[in-house]
Amino acid sequence: MEADDEEARPTGAGHEIDVVRVRQLSALRRGAARSRSYCLVGLIACAVVSIKLVLMALQLVRTKGWSARPIGDLLGAAAAAWAAFLFFRGASQFHQELRRSLLSDPQTPPDFSGLGDGSQQWKRLEEM
Repeated sequence: MEADDEEARPTGAGHEIDVVRVRQLSALRRGAARSRSYCLVGLIACAVVSIKLVLMALQLVRTKGWSARPIGDLLGAAAAAWAAFLFFRGASQFHQELRRSLLSDPQTPPDFSGLGDGSQQWKRLEEM
């Protein structure tokens, strides 16, 4: 039994490489989650700025008419809306990356031939 435990326990350089790889993958996933959060914050900030600039431009047009200031505000609102769209695209890309599985599909299908159909459980109960 002890020999089986020693064989099952990974040792040596292969185990160290696996540990390093797991650490790298977890660091990449944490970085992707952090980047997605930053994109969401940027998206919300740009959307709020865009809405605020549109409201300011409407207020200026009502009080003073069209001039350079409300036109500039509307151009700034358009730029902020475009930036919000870019942040949205970045957040969705990071979200897709996080949803992707790190495990690949096995090359061969699993072998279920050693498994029973459950009828042995009834036999065990009858023997009791």
